[in-house]
Amino acid sequence: METLIELGELPQESINTSSCLRDLDTFFDTFNSKAPKDESKPYREAIKDDSIHWDFLKRFKKSIEDAFFVPKASHNPNVSPDKNQLPKLTTNTIEPPQNTHSGQDCQKERVIRKLHHLTQQDINATFKDHKEELTDIYEKFKKYSERRLMKNKLLLNWEVATFILTEPQAYHMAVFLENNIAPEEDKGKYNVFIDMILVWEWAVRILMALYNYSRIEAIDQIKTQDWEAIINNEVLPPD
Repeated sequence: METLIELGELPQESINTSSCLRDLDTFFDTFNSKAPKDESKPYREAIKDDSIHWDFLKRFKKSIEDAFFVPKASHNPNVSPDKNQLPKLTTNTIEPPQNTHSGQDCQKERVIRKLHHLTQQDINATFKDHKEELTDIYEKFKKYSERRLMKNKLLLNWEVATFILTEPQAYHMAVFLENNIAPEEDKGKYNVFIDMILVWEWAVRILMALYNYSRIEAIDQIKTQDWEAIINNEVLPPD
């Protein structure tokens, strides 16, 4: 969500929902932790008012209320007006994308979106449609360290998207990108960036065009589809 906010695809007010979800993630980490108190996560223990979890639990409760709780409007004229005002939640939540299957349908049909069926010629033919964007990404991010690239929320990396391509596809795409984007003086210098980021930024654009996805929908599909089934070579619906 924070990435989408940075990209301008969600309003700034959505940061409340994003913050709440981040706290939810921390909540589960914290209450399932076995780490000592002086490390990043405290011991699991019963929750009581002197517990090391207590302050966090109160903060998490407040975060939930701020993001999702809508109080009933009071009809008591003695209640101050500000207590009758409802939080504006419409900009703090994500509407389900239109023209997509529900989660239940996707689970039932085991929808998989990948590019394995495309030949290298098919893939190369899409380059002209994305060359300008990919060149901009190359020039802007090519000098970033590997650690900085993996933490960048604006870029899609290989760890997230690796199974949408076969290994030969990814290899040939990397070679093609270096030959067609990298200037002569850059040859061989930024292979890590091309392998980690640029190949997958190209791949997600192909996926978007192939299935009429927005970037949000494409990345969401990549992150949630049944990769275990792909790895195990189970029978799946065709692309």
